[in-house]
Amino acid sequence: GRGKKVEDMTKAEKLAWTSKVTFTDVNVEEYYGVAMGWADSLDIANGSNGKFRPTETITREEFAALLSNYAKATGDYEAVDADEVLGSATDYTAWAKDVVAWAKANGIMGNNGAAINGTGVITRAEVAAMAVNYQPEAL
Repeated sequence: GRGKKVEDMTKAEKLAWTSKVTFTDVNVEEYYGVAMGWADSLDIANGSNGKFRPTETITREEFAALLSNYAKATGDYEAVDADEVLGSATDYTAWAKDVVAWAKANGIMGNNGAAINGTGVITRAEVAAMAVNYQPEAL
């Protein structure tokens, strides 16, 4: 079963989640505070240098990292041979190589031709497509 919706949580339940936020730039009073506590505590959201930058744009490879971290948290992650999967592709940042390879191998990204465009800012349409491509159950 699914957990409680944030709006149905008591103040104590919300505090239990928001207290798990370690990012220095996340205001836990914002609407995403509980979600950030969940994502932070499960290592789904890693951020950089102690910051999550919640109001900034996100790149395709950063979103792929969130999905791969979720897959790891749920036991649904299997590493791939990045060099084999990516071949001659270079359109990603070095830190994201394994993440991008995992996403490509699992049909989450790189489905529209060879371009991965890991460093490109992700559109809402791409978020929807990648999320649907990842989901364990078919639509």
